[in-house]
Amino acid sequence: MKNVNALTKMLFLLTAAWIVPAHAQRTCNNGMLWGDYSFRITGQLLTGPLAGLSNGVALVNFDGDGRIASKDHVVLNGAQPQDEWRDSTGTYVVNANCTGKAQINFADGRTPPIIYYFVITSSRQQLDVVVGNAGASVSVVATRI
Repeated sequence: MKNVNALTKMLFLLTAAWIVPAHAQRTCNNGMLWGDYSFRITGQLLTGPLAGLSNGVALVNFDGDGRIASKDHVVLNGAQPQDEWRDSTGTYVVNANCTGKAQINFADGRTPPIIYYFVITSSRQQLDVVVGNAGASVSVVATRI
């Protein structure tokens, strides 16, 4: 009887190992981030001539090859931007663990580049973002369009 129980347990374990697939390692790369995302920007600039609350929106296109093109409308401390929509371009890198870093450069040349860090979530449908520039406390939720 002991042998039957041991044999039954062994067959159960072998069957369970065969049925349950191994968890695949998630590997992300630049190619996983492509298409248009809507960015909702909120936070505060803590230093400099534009110090104060920051709220805005941006339409950002990731090309799947490490390049960004975007348009944004950001209200700083209650003041509307000089241009309704500001153009920018830049680059991004996606790490294997689905974290990443981007830099955007503004066409007007007046604004310094912005560095931000992100995590790809929800099967590429959302990015959680934080601005990495000194003196900025700004976060973004980006949704794939």
